[in-house]
Amino acid sequence: MGIFDFFKKKKTSKSSKVSNELIFKGNQEAFDYSKKFFKTTEIFEGSAYMGLVGFNGRIAIINVIVNGEVQSVGVNILDNESGKDIKNKDFVLVGIKEKKNPLSIEELAKHSDSDDIQKSVGKLVMNASTGVIVRKLKPVLNLSTMNFEHDV
Repeated sequence: MGIFDFFKKKKTSKSSKVSNELIFKGNQEAFDYSKKFFKTTEIFEGSAYMGLVGFNGRIAIINVIVNGEVQSVGVNILDNESGKDIKNKDFVLVGIKEKKNPLSIEELAKHSDSDDIQKSVGKLVMNASTGVIVRKLKPVLNLSTMNFEHDV
């Protein structure tokens, strides 16, 4: 160690750089984060909401305000406009086409145990709000824009 070594700049490792992204383990964790830290509103036609795909792409679960309370509700998916392959548990942006009766997740789970699941869930889905998948989101939050990343 030389006499002037303390004047030299300290070398920092690349890993100590502050990341501009918040990376989640998976889609469920990203959706849970959005439910907790993003503003929740009532459901409106023409608006878009972050959600998770379920029931083989027929339903997306979104978080909205229903009768003054925050609830997870199902939206009947009519189309996929994202151009990406969509499967169960994908994190997506859902655009609402038509607002109808809110389909609570508890009600959906109750009917999913019946013998004829297709028929009972099908009736519920037909009366639910409808929407389209606008984008397939990645479980990566850009901290400078506060938006989840997606493929272009």
